[in-house]
Amino acid sequence: MKNIGDAKKSYLLMGFAAFFIYFLFIFLGILFYSYYGGAEFENGNTIILQFASEIGIPGLMGIIAAAVMAASMSSLDSAFNSLSTISTIDFYQKYFVKDATPQHYLKATRVFTVFWALVIIAPAIMYSKSTGSILETLSQIGSYFVGAQLGMFALGFFSKHTTERGLLVGTGVGFLIVWYVATNTDIAWPWYCLIGAVANISVSSIASMIMDGFQKEWSPYSIKGQLDKFRNEGLEEKDQGWYVVPGRVDKISYLLLVFFVVVIGFLLLFEQMI
Repeated sequence: MKNIGDAKKSYLLMGFAAFFIYFLFIFLGILFYSYYGGAEFENGNTIILQFASEIGIPGLMGIIAAAVMAASMSSLDSAFNSLSTISTIDFYQKYFVKDATPQHYLKATRVFTVFWALVIIAPAIMYSKSTGSILETLSQIGSYFVGAQLGMFALGFFSKHTTERGLLVGTGVGFLIVWYVATNTDIAWPWYCLIGAVANISVSSIASMIMDGFQKEWSPYSIKGQLDKFRNEGLEEKDQGWYVVPGRVDKISYLLLVFFVVVIGFLLLFEQMI
């Protein structure tokens, strides 16, 4: 993005559009359920393919195949970009080659892109035999990581005493706790996010104080640190009408809360209608 405003617009667009995307999935499922009279399929992910083959519209199967490939590529390219960038900047440049040229790091990102592409082949093969809902399977896998990510953001933004070493310990322990809960209990997977976040925050805080002690100053990347920096250096908090300092909320963002309430009301009404 060319500025902070465009970046925020992108996030806001997804905030408002995500509901309609997921609702479309749900609504299609309701329509197919009604069309086939509630019949069960060996693999629910192939229902739309069976429907397309039955109605026999020329070119429909090709359109569906193209749509699946396009959707897959749009997700994979951003994932590979993030993985290769993190691998290069946060590990390769930080710990191995610190003062190379931009061209060198560009080549490194390309190598890491190929590396991660090869790595994901194994889990892709593992889940290729899954017969459950693809959407649910992806959500279950994501629930292992969302809690850790939420804990990282919370500690990075609001904790004064959490350190990098303590956070790494907390993240590792959080993953182990979520794995134990998933394999040894009957707790539903949507709770993994909360469990992972609580475990990460708790262990990271304790580990940081044990390993590095109490910190005298806030991290410059925390919300408190950023607010102090902008105030002490007299920096402008807004750029083209958008806040650039963490801790300040743009007014339009509050519309997401209103939209959330409207969505909940609509779903309750929709449930009664069907």
